[in-house]
Amino acid sequence: MEQNDNQDSSRRQEGLGTHGHNRRRLSRAMLGATPLLMTLHASPLKAAGANCMPSGWASGNVSRHDGPQDCGGHSPDYWSGGYDPTHASLSRNVSAQGRGGGQLFNSASFHSHPEWRLAVESGVLFDSNYGFPGVSRGFQEEEGDLTMIGAVSASVFVLDVQGAAEREVIRYGTAALLNAKYTNGYPLSERLVRDIVTDTLEHGYYETDGGDRLYPEQVYRFLENTMGLPSWGSA
Repeated sequence: MEQNDNQDSSRRQEGLGTHGHNRRRLSRAMLGATPLLMTLHASPLKAAGANCMPSGWASGNVSRHDGPQDCGGHSPDYWSGGYDPTHASLSRNVSAQGRGGGQLFNSASFHSHPEWRLAVESGVLFDSNYGFPGVSRGFQEEEGDLTMIGAVSASVFVLDVQGAAEREVIRYGTAALLNAKYTNGYPLSERLVRDIVTDTLEHGYYETDGGDRLYPEQVYRFLENTMGLPSWGSA
């Protein structure tokens, strides 16, 4: 009887040892997985809507069951800060104390993005490395070469363009580039925005990854769709 009791006790200890070993192994496995779990938890809950990329926007139509999503971009009006191209040009290295300067630089975009304010104060040009260096056409505004602040403000004052749609490509394209630079979560990269705008201004259209050609009116509508006015387009 005593021998049987000893055997039962030995088996219980062995079982507890095995159980304890398994628990420790499971704990180590969970600890090893913690960074992955934290990474998954920290990831965005959903990707940007299909309408936020050129191919998805172009292929969108009434047969879709899902609606377009807000892409999170700021409008040209946000980035222009109320700049009026008919007044003294702050974009030509004029001090913020110039006509309208105080009001301009009190706007949200210049408070939140000091690099953008510096670019405006420095008179950065539309076709500079900061903007769209691949654009070879010498666009003008009333006081000389087109600046970034001139491009994103009242597009009617951009000279030497081929129609209203091309003016809007310049305006919304500049806003899109600033969104790509400074707006967290904006789905378009600087490179993609530059490709879209440069191809449209240089060749008259942008071709999506899906092979659809977007002409100036469509390009402008697509870019506008990324700035609080979500929509579907058509190729």
